[in-house]
Amino acid sequence: MSWLRLKRFAASISIGSYVFAAACVKTVKKYAGMFKKFMQFARSHSVMNWNDVTTRFIENYLRHLGNKKYADRKIYSEGIFLRQIIKWLVTDGILPATCMIKLKLKIFQGSNTYCWTQQEVTAMIRHCRKTQKLKWFCDIIIALAHIGQRISELAYLRWTDVDSEHGLNWISNDKGNGTSGRPARRTKNRCNRGIPIHRELLKVLRGISKAKDGHVFRGSRNGILKPDVARNALVRDVIKPLKKRFPAEESAIGFEHGRLHSFRHFSCSAAANAGTRESIVISWLGHKNSAMIRHNYHLSNSEAQQQIGRIAFTSGTLDPEDENE
Repeated sequence: MSWLRLKRFAASISIGSYVFAAACVKTVKKYAGMFKKFMQFARSHSVMNWNDVTTRFIENYLRHLGNKKYADRKIYSEGIFLRQIIKWLVTDGILPATCMIKLKLKIFQGSNTYCWTQQEVTAMIRHCRKTQKLKWFCDIIIALAHIGQRISELAYLRWTDVDSEHGLNWISNDKGNGTSGRPARRTKNRCNRGIPIHRELLKVLRGISKAKDGHVFRGSRNGILKPDVARNALVRDVIKPLKKRFPAEESAIGFEHGRLHSFRHFSCSAAANAGTRESIVISWLGHKNSAMIRHNYHLSNSEAQQQIGRIAFTSGTLDPEDENE
């Protein structure tokens, strides 16, 4: 089956199978990009039909992505995506059963997302407070650090989601209102959740004036907060001015590699290090199980030293002077 026929038959394979039928626009765009990248590789190797896509060919493609310095998790996702396509084509009778591939993929453990330290978060907040044009972004940093929201969730947080009586922020998944032009809000797992409001975040909320559109957090010009604008502001206005203060070792992931999602990892790690039960952290972050908690958790060197210092491995001390007594 040719690429062109597959595109016509399955609408660029984003909506043609049960795997993608319920996907949102963002997911469809993501998979369309994967498909385009693989198609370019296949054409460069004179492979024009899905019938000619073998397990070895896909393994070569994934190796090619590795040589291009793609992250391990990204390569894993690409492999799963291609395996699902072949499975769908075979299941629906578009390809013969002999075309089914047996691709073994090693599940990627851990995360290459940088996790801020407490000192770095504090420095970023103080940096933004000192700069008049960054005071709006200071509120964003405090919110992300204290409740672990994704920036897409924070951007569409409304005052109706803030339950001041019970001290909760409600992260809602809804379809929006087409008549009023209100954008749809979607959480990653399509579920609502409540997050308690930390006292530091409460101070921020009390200082924000309520706008007519109902959105809590504002952009640099007091308009609706746009995630891409926040991402650019973090790198341009915060990380670059502060990176000399927090240098990383050569070839190591450090402060300058942090991004907005790093605050989610920081929030998870801070809660876990403070002794918060895993089930509670799962609820706050909106995960289905503890696997993603382990993915988001980072044990810093200082925390590791603090924890091991609490453990008594022997009775008394091991000082040489004590042994002579």
